[in-house]
Amino acid sequence: MNKRSAFLFVLLMFQWSVVTAQKNSITISGVVTDKINKQAIEFATVQLLNIPDSSVVTSTVTDKKGKFILTDIAAGKYILQCSFIGYTKSNQHVSVSGYAAGFV
Repeated sequence: MNKRSAFLFVLLMFQWSVVTAQKNSITISGVVTDKINKQAIEFATVQLLNIPDSSVVTSTVTDKKGKFILTDIAAGKYILQCSFIGYTKSNQHVSVSGYAAGFV
């Protein structure tokens, strides 16, 4: 099995929270880990992409523990994409509506 296809990102501990009620702003945070050995992936790129044009809304890089935080997210439908050299990109559809968010 090819190393690139054997490892996939898993987004763990997705947390949705309201940052400020006045702005209807949402924060998306989580941890990127290797699916097989459960090790955190440091310096992985995490991007939030608009649907349908895949334009980048915001992006960040994971820390030493694989953690990331995306802030000031408006209501809408997005793709959360994680990538790192040697791994297959991982995409997760996300829907944010007012104060509620979830996977599509």
